[in-house]
Amino acid sequence: MLRWNAIRSPWRRSSPGTRLSNSRRPRRRLLESLETRWLLASDAYLEINLASNQPGAALVTDPSLAFAWGIAASPGASGGFSVSDSAAGRSNFYSGDVAGSPFVKNADQAVDVPSPTGQVYNGNANEFIIHSPPPPPGVETPIFGGPAEFLYASLDGTIYGFNSNVGPQAVAAVSVPGAGFTGLTLANSVTTNSGSTSSGTGDQLYAADFLGGKIDVFDASFQPVTTSGSFTDPNLPTGYKPFNVQALGGELYVSYTAWLGAAQEVSASGPLPPTPAPGGVIDAFDASGNFLGRIASGAPLDQPWGMALAPQSFGQFAGDLLVAKQGNGEINAFNPGPSPTATGGTSLGALDGPDGNPLIVNGLLGLAFGNGDNAGDADSLYFTAGFFPDLVWPFSNTSGGPAIATAVPAPELSHGLFGAVQVAGTGLSGAVGTDTTAQAGREFSGALAAFGSAELPSPEANPVASYTATIDWGDGSSTTPGTVVPTGNGGYLVVGSHTYTAAATDDYQVTINDASGNSATVTGTVQVMAATLSAKALPVESHGLSIDNANVAAFIDTGGADPLSNYSATIDWGDGTSATPGTITQGIVPPDAVPIGGYFAVAGSHTYAATGDYTFTVTISDSDGTSATVHGAVDIAAATLNAHALPVVSDGLVVDNADVAAFLDTGGADPLSNYSATIDWGDGSTSAGTIDGGITATPAIANAVGGYFSVAGSHTYTATGDYTFAVTISDTDGGSATVTGTVVVAQATLQAKAIPVDSTGLTVNNATVADFIDTGAGDPLSNYKATIDWGDGTPASAGTITGIALDDGTGGGSLTAAPAVIVGGEYYRVEGSHTYAASGDYTTTITISDSDGTNATVQGTVDVAQATLEAKALPVVSQGLNVSNATLADFIDTGGADPLTNYSATINWGDGSSSTGTVGAGVTPVDASMAGGYFTVAGSHTYAATGSYTFTVTISDTDGITTTAKGTIDLGQAPLLAVGVPVVVTSGLSVDGAIVAAFADTKGGDALANYSATIDWGDGSSTAAGTVAGSDNSFIVTGSHTYAASGDYELKVALVDTDGSTANVTAHAFLDSPVASVVATAFQDVLHRAADDSGLSYWTQQIAGGLPPSQFASDLTHSAEFYATNVIDPAYQTYLGRGADAAGVAYWTSQMQQGLTDQEIEANFIASPEFYAHAGGTDAAWVNAMYQTVLGRPADSAGLNYWTNQLAGGASRSSVAMGFAASQEREAQTIQNDYFTYLGRTASPAEVNYWVAQFDQGSTNEDIVSAFIGSSEYFKVHS
Repeated sequence: MLRWNAIRSPWRRSSPGTRLSNSRRPRRRLLESLETRWLLASDAYLEINLASNQPGAALVTDPSLAFAWGIAASPGASGGFSVSDSAAGRSNFYSGDVAGSPFVKNADQAVDVPSPTGQVYNGNANEFIIHSPPPPPGVETPIFGGPAEFLYASLDGTIYGFNSNVGPQAVAAVSVPGAGFTGLTLANSVTTNSGSTSSGTGDQLYAADFLGGKIDVFDASFQPVTTSGSFTDPNLPTGYKPFNVQALGGELYVSYTAWLGAAQEVSASGPLPPTPAPGGVIDAFDASGNFLGRIASGAPLDQPWGMALAPQSFGQFAGDLLVAKQGNGEINAFNPGPSPTATGGTSLGALDGPDGNPLIVNGLLGLAFGNGDNAGDADSLYFTAGFFPDLVWPFSNTSGGPAIATAVPAPELSHGLFGAVQVAGTGLSGAVGTDTTAQAGREFSGALAAFGSAELPSPEANPVASYTATIDWGDGSSTTPGTVVPTGNGGYLVVGSHTYTAAATDDYQVTINDASGNSATVTGTVQVMAATLSAKALPVESHGLSIDNANVAAFIDTGGADPLSNYSATIDWGDGTSATPGTITQGIVPPDAVPIGGYFAVAGSHTYAATGDYTFTVTISDSDGTSATVHGAVDIAAATLNAHALPVVSDGLVVDNADVAAFLDTGGADPLSNYSATIDWGDGSTSAGTIDGGITATPAIANAVGGYFSVAGSHTYTATGDYTFAVTISDTDGGSATVTGTVVVAQATLQAKAIPVDSTGLTVNNATVADFIDTGAGDPLSNYKATIDWGDGTPASAGTITGIALDDGTGGGSLTAAPAVIVGGEYYRVEGSHTYAASGDYTTTITISDSDGTNATVQGTVDVAQATLEAKALPVVSQGLNVSNATLADFIDTGGADPLTNYSATINWGDGSSSTGTVGAGVTPVDASMAGGYFTVAGSHTYAATGSYTFTVTISDTDGITTTAKGTIDLGQAPLLAVGVPVVVTSGLSVDGAIVAAFADTKGGDALANYSATIDWGDGSSTAAGTVAGSDNSFIVTGSHTYAASGDYELKVALVDTDGSTANVTAHAFLDSPVASVVATAFQDVLHRAADDSGLSYWTQQIAGGLPPSQFASDLTHSAEFYATNVIDPAYQTYLGRGADAAGVAYWTSQMQQGLTDQEIEANFIASPEFYAHAGGTDAAWVNAMYQTVLGRPADSAGLNYWTNQLAGGASRSSVAMGFAASQEREAQTIQNDYFTYLGRTASPAEVNYWVAQFDQGSTNEDIVSAFIGSSEYFKVHS
């Protein structure tokens, strides 16, 4: 199968806006300017949402409306809308919304249709006859027939028809192999239509076959028709296919869309449509398929599907062709003209919402005007919309032809919407109520009315502040206020909550008022139903007379879940004893729960006097007076003991706490004290068994239910052999069981294995020489002894015995390496230490004995090798002549680590001198290929000259072993890193102790005396010595000089280190240069750093050459460095309490370079979740924090209340933050700060007002700072 990501728009409405490209773009009005209102004009339209599967999105919440596509309407009192739902595979029916009548869902009229898309109403009683499906073979059922009331196109290439007299579901009328239908209409040579809802007078059916790329035509008997024309546009772009077909105004309009790329192949059955492309085409044809002309194409279209002709009452687009653009959710109007070849096809633009932007409905598909009968007002445009993330098209075949496409959407991920678009009036428009249900005694909460309005405050302030609503619930109770909730594009819902006290049918009334004095009243009906308890008994079975907390009944409170304390239950156990209270707990709601309500369980405990079958009665009561009684059965069976003997094998005469039997009490687990056991060991002796509970069931008894136990015992036999034991188990309730089993008693042995020993060096230290097993189970370690003959003629020594696990992970030292000796028993190890006189191979003999008389002897080998020193030289690199405590060599003593005092080292440095090395303990490498002790040799030396030297390290051990290693030392000069520092003298010709250079030594700082500097002052005078100062490898060079004339001089500074390193740098000296002084001061004021030499020289020369100072200032204030240091990092510090990270600086710098202002950046940080959390995590705390941080003062009570109310009313944190960041108070503070920072004074009120006005006209703070820096006042102050 293929995945078709055809519909990608997220299910949320976006407000389109324009991002301007630079900081001088027009500014939007601020949130605090509450007088701003939406555009009011006769060309505005409103969206009223009538039904959706998303709670709170529309007047009616319809969970079954998963993906709304096609739309058609039937006339008459019983007529209404039919809306295709492609995701759920059904057609939903709605009616009303005519002259204010309630809009309702006709739940009993839903029709199952596989993957429906387009649909059409058939009003002709003699055409398009359908029949009920034939019955299965052997079943006699009458076949009904009649005209299809509605005809549906399907993605599976089938056209379905529905007639309520034929059957409850749609039936297949005709299938086309390989087709995939996405649109459907009825027409003949003289087609008459109203909007996009066919009147049904046509006798030919037209289907848009998107998969096949053609229009299929059928006659009134569903037979294919070959038309004289071929529905071909000679200039149709490649890749475009028919998406929909609609009979309008006597012609057939066909919409086309294109598809990008190839489909994602996930099935081998064939190709399918991949992702749709933007754009589209609409052509006009006659009923015979002859091409009449192109209506529209290109940019005004984006995946066009729904099409309708507007009535004369539809505002500025009266009589125009309206097209639904599924790609971007807009409705575009075109002038159809007298014919497509005349003046038709002119794009008239999109329908605008009340905010002046195009009205957008995400996932928009179908369009149809109401019929004014029982399916909407005739001047209201009804639409469908659907969205789900991934539409999966598997291949199937329903008619024997090639594979075709069938949509299998995911309804739980889908979003569906059905609504109306109306011309905006001057007051409240399109107000409508609905019919709904409630439960007596339970709170009802939901939407009761929908309406539209274009007269309201800006939605960026509080979109519902000007509306009030009151609800008369129709049950005699007092009216209550309703809550007005915006749904977007000028549409609103009125939501209310109420608790009805009694079952009834109540007519409610909602009155809506706006601030201009307009009002509207809508009515609807609430069907109030009484709550009931619905209960079901649960069967109970017990092995034994006691029932312990068994579930005896489950029940549902259809009115919803009350607190558990509201319910009570009594259980009559059916044995003549008094009834007992039951325990009520919360139950689990089944996924397919019918009815809906609160689920509960009743449990109880009871002890019967005798076994048998009993009928119990459970009575459940609710504090609201409802109750339920159910009867069930209890099967009480006698408890038994089922036992099973366990085989016992013992190596040795002692059986120690061995399990001899397992048993099951089918009546459930009693306390252990209720059971007893006796063991006859089969040798004439008996003893009591020990009973333990909670064991895992043994296979012989695991198929029974009850409490599981074990019996264990200990015994000492006098001789080996096979014995038959008997275990008798008794229960205090009289139950008992006896089982027999066998004990095999064998002689215990010691089984041993020698372990080879390798030693580098003459000493074997605590080495493992043997492992052994005592097959008679473990004795205390003191019962075992071991002696080791080391094979060198010395006396044998005692071995040390320890217990080990079966596999201790030591490889050859574990008995797991010798399968032949893995038997039952306890495992032990023998270890020993010895010093040989000479290296060589020796044979050891290990004798192990047990106090019970058993013993074992094994022989092994010891390989004693001579220890050596293995050394490796390490390369040394030094910048400078000094080598300080450098590691010159590593070495290993293969005989193991001796004390450090046993080793000595001498270093020949390769320049004729030598010294003693320092031996230190080394670290054993992770991948060490040799065993032994690891060490290092380090040394220090000062060479007379740089170069490459070969050193030699000689290492000795006190046992007479020596080794030598050679390596190289590379000595290089350490460069000096220096930079020139410009000198600026505002007036006069003397330079007095000015910094002319700064430098660092790459090898680290030397003493100041090691460095010297000379300065060529660039005026032809003799060079002079500079003064070097500094510490911690950060040095400067200063100097003094008197010039003969003003000007720009190039300085040259030469640096020398006693190790031979040098550095030469240049800088400029500006004498008696006011321009250079201003440039240097501007760098410090604007970028908060000293001017670099190249920057100072460049800008001084540019300004001296005629560059306006304002241009220099603008380049500084609009630089990435200014954005980072003056805007972005301060925002991080102020609002997030941390410095800006590199990625954050890069991102926000890019945004500012694209036109984002200081205020917008500040608003982004203020509105961030991080600042909101730091502020306290509540709206009030956040507003308080904004007052303190942004305005530098506490919030006044009026301001705090105003802004928190804005947030509670739906205003976003971003819009509120922008209100603060761009407020006149904030901007006035910014102006005062700029005056003080750059001009060293406060601003007058007139100056503040002037610059605030500049902000309002689009200037940024960077523009204002640039104006200050480039001003004559700044030059006068700093020159």
